[in-house]
Amino acid sequence: MLKKVGVLLLLGATLTGCEGATIDEDSNIIEVAEKENDSTVVPEGEREDKANTETIDTITQTVIDYNSVDYTLSYIDFMKEVTESILVNEETITNMSKSINENPQIINDSKFRTTVSELVDVMNKVHLIVVETTPPDAFKTYHSLMLGSLEEYSKGAKLFEDGILNGKSELVGESLENFVIAIKLYNEASNEIVRVSE
Repeated sequence: MLKKVGVLLLLGATLTGCEGATIDEDSNIIEVAEKENDSTVVPEGEREDKANTETIDTITQTVIDYNSVDYTLSYIDFMKEVTESILVNEETITNMSKSINENPQIINDSKFRTTVSELVDVMNKVHLIVVETTPPDAFKTYHSLMLGSLEEYSKGAKLFEDGILNGKSELVGESLENFVIAIKLYNEASNEIVRVSE
């Protein structure tokens, strides 16, 4: 699951404009290379004339065409990864809820608690990456619905975690309300993507 999150984060970094982003496969760490500026600024009093032989490099910002075919295809691939992450996390939460119903003492298991915390962390990271991503114009409604869904999933996952870690079953129950809203928004987003594709 961590490798998929790494790929998702790398795609997100690409879509949000981070150039030179790489994943260290061994540690699952994403590195973003910072571009160094080789500019030399000569104080005004030391400048010879306009024909100065030294050049001053300027940083140019790449303009991204958010409606280009390449960007749109990258966006679609990225959102497929987001969708897969949502489905995996939803399945994980469902299985964890079943485990709690079958064996309430499982909430004291350190592995179970760690899995819950990792789940919340993944949902928050995915949500933040999607927030930073600019959709192509044709996908703005879809993107907005996905943001709403991810926000509800993140809230629900946090309540689920708080309920597990603090032994408050009412928070676990409350989290289900967020998941229901998240699923509704996700389904609306799915319908929107079908509409856009036609």
